[in-house]
Amino acid sequence: MRVKKSINSGMEEKGKIIISDYPKYFIIRKDEKFLFCFGAVHSYDPDDKQFPIIEKLWKKFLSVTKRQKKITLVEGGKRPYIKNRKDAINEGGEASFIAHLAGKKNIPINCPEPDEKSTRKELLKKFSKENIQLYYFLLVAYQWNNLTKKENFDKYINDFLLMDEKTSGWKNFDFSLENMVNIFESKTNKKFKKDNKNLFYSLINPDYNKSLINKISRRSAEIRDNAIVKNIVKLWKSDISIFIVYGNGHTPIFRKKLENILS
Repeated sequence: MRVKKSINSGMEEKGKIIISDYPKYFIIRKDEKFLFCFGAVHSYDPDDKQFPIIEKLWKKFLSVTKRQKKITLVEGGKRPYIKNRKDAINEGGEASFIAHLAGKKNIPINCPEPDEKSTRKELLKKFSKENIQLYYFLLVAYQWNNLTKKENFDKYINDFLLMDEKTSGWKNFDFSLENMVNIFESKTNKKFKKDNKNLFYSLINPDYNKSLINKISRRSAEIRDNAIVKNIVKLWKSDISIFIVYGNGHTPIFRKKLENILS
């Protein structure tokens, strides 16, 4: 059964999925197990109105899973516990915010995504290394533009490029910022400007069809989503209740894949 209700209603009925289109979230119950999934707009602003909504859902999750084993799942890697709410959001947006809430209750937090190396291996079946790394570079450039407290751009980008070099396993590829800017300009015929947020967004958005990078973004999302759903189902079968915070583009995909399997 699928219904649209408020957070505080419908929890007593087993085998039901509760759906909210705005803000985006869904809740699945099977016997005494619950899965809460919130679709976030990526934000590093502590005053963003979505954070009180996430916290309200979190409190409801805790109230209905008192006797259940629990875990929280976030996007983009496992996050450390940061005691201060504002510092957590400034540091890592909604993912670090839920890590902050989970840490206060000693509830484990994890990231259900495939490892970077296996994702790149799948992408290499269709795309070149230059285009794949350009996609990852643009993701981070767009992310930098969303920071509430701006860090030095070069340092911020280089930290991620060093991580990419290590996790990719690619040999004989130049991960330097200079090379990535050169690749960007040769592929797009545009001068690279670090604050060109709208352009970066148009290139990495999987729903757009403006460039090859959009196709890479779409394929990357498919690889990730399939692996994430597989890991969620594995946890569910282990009798664990799950609280998930992911980008709102993933939420309808997760719902479509999970509602029949879990409920």
